[in-house]
Amino acid sequence: MSFEIQKEVSQELSQLFLQKHFDIVELKCRSIIQFQKDNEFVINLLACSLMEQKKFEDSIFFFKKSLSINSKNPETYLNLARIYFIKKEIEQSLQHYSKVLELRDDLYYVYYELGNVYVVKNDDINAVKNFAKAVSLKNDFADGYFNLGVFLKKLNKTSESIYSFNKAIQYNPKDFEAYNYLGMIHSDLEKNSEAIEFYKKAIFINPNLVVGYTNIAQIYLADGQFKECESYIRKGLEIKKNDSESHRLLSVITKYDSVNSHILEMESYLEDKNLSDDDKMRFQFALAKAYEDVNNFTSSAKMLINANQLRRKSFKYNISHDLEQFDKIKDTFSSNFFKKFDLQYQNSVKPIFVVGMPRSGTSLVEQIISSHHDVYGAGEISSLSDCINKVFNHVDLDIFFNKVNKSSGDNFKNIGEDYLKQISKLSSKKVIVDKMVLNFRLIGFIKICIPEAKIIHCVRSSRDTCISIYKNFFGKNVMPWAYDQIELAKYCNGYKDLILHWKNVIPESINDIVYEDLVTNPEEEVRKLIKFCGLEWDSNCLNFFQNKRSVNTASVNQVRKNFYKSSVEIWKNYESLFVDLFKNLKD
Repeated sequence: MSFEIQKEVSQELSQLFLQKHFDIVELKCRSIIQFQKDNEFVINLLACSLMEQKKFEDSIFFFKKSLSINSKNPETYLNLARIYFIKKEIEQSLQHYSKVLELRDDLYYVYYELGNVYVVKNDDINAVKNFAKAVSLKNDFADGYFNLGVFLKKLNKTSESIYSFNKAIQYNPKDFEAYNYLGMIHSDLEKNSEAIEFYKKAIFINPNLVVGYTNIAQIYLADGQFKECESYIRKGLEIKKNDSESHRLLSVITKYDSVNSHILEMESYLEDKNLSDDDKMRFQFALAKAYEDVNNFTSSAKMLINANQLRRKSFKYNISHDLEQFDKIKDTFSSNFFKKFDLQYQNSVKPIFVVGMPRSGTSLVEQIISSHHDVYGAGEISSLSDCINKVFNHVDLDIFFNKVNKSSGDNFKNIGEDYLKQISKLSSKKVIVDKMVLNFRLIGFIKICIPEAKIIHCVRSSRDTCISIYKNFFGKNVMPWAYDQIELAKYCNGYKDLILHWKNVIPESINDIVYEDLVTNPEEEVRKLIKFCGLEWDSNCLNFFQNKRSVNTASVNQVRKNFYKSSVEIWKNYESLFVDLFKNLKD
């Protein structure tokens, strides 16, 4: 053979590679480079064959050798970037993708791959930038539009996300996952009939899409249509009998007795050693609910401890960040700070904020108020924090609160006007309830930005509140502190300290409603509540359980029932079982 590789040998090697005979290609290339040490084609092909065989270290060696011969080959950098990505060496991968783009900035698939690297890096903003660039270079790139839609949704860019999923479907009409995501978006917007239609389209394309059935079941659950909910759960279980989320949902709508066969069924599925942690966690939450129903609190507690530990593992979180935030809120929103602002302006929309810890009765209170004929219940909306972040957004707490401290009244007025404009689009009714419970952190902003707003603070026994939180699986990736007993106690303590601060600096602004008083003396407490809201009396407020509005919280069952006292002092059933929680919780 001549020192220059013969054309027919090159063709033979290429053909063998295309036929996936990577081991043979490796042997032939190694043989050739003994004589032709600087043959870029053969070295690159050897590196590619090693890469396909997952011999990554050798592959990296030969790709780098290829670059020493020709440092301007974008495909070589691209292959190195891919290997480092597989090896989870993300920074190395990013460096090599950057080198590719220095040499070629017109390859749509490079931006798509780079977007996926940023996904792994949990950098949603840069993921979106790169997916957007990919579809700008290839307008019919369905997968690019799909990924773009997913991460626009994560960034709460709803209209842009909907557009991207529709483009994905335009170029791939059988993209059932895009239909499923459109269903989720419309469900979040509480456009439930549209959401169900999208889910049904997903199921039509892929009849085995179990998540499509559970998503429809979730909507019927939120709407209080429990028979329809169960029907779709059962349809999903016909396809996958051990689907953990289907069984968890079934547990939510089931009142168990000791002979219910579903308990034994879930116990048998939980014994499967091949279950993922996520599936284990869902079965454990379901069984905890079942065991509690039959008063087996020891077994219930065991399941809750295991389930919460698995759920907590899925979050990267340090509670010190939240506790530091609470301290900075108190430092910033002092009595003197409030004296700097006296914003007075009239608005046609009158918001009522229902705040407190989750599971403190906030859903019940919202359901009561929204049963009034003049009131719209908006549920848990992020509008206020979104408006604040438009003006003051920064991940660094010091910078964020420094901006707030130095801000003019105009910024706060703009936040208020923006918020009122957003919520006015939700309903033609002029009184709107915002039940984003964690808005207790934002009471200072509410007082300054929307001084006419009503603030209702739901108070419940801390022990009952924390037990109720710990018993529940919150589907969205929120509240990581809820899944660890010590963190839950610390967060609750921090919340109580912050509420005490608000009552010290703006004592006339917050109206407490005590859960235990509400369920003991319902008519008296409801009448006081409606009066505080500035509304005329409406007897529908006592018949809140007949309200057909959708409720997308863990209280979905409770708000469909009349007042009951069985949730008072539930902590006593677990007093000796959750030692870490009660030991760290301040009464």
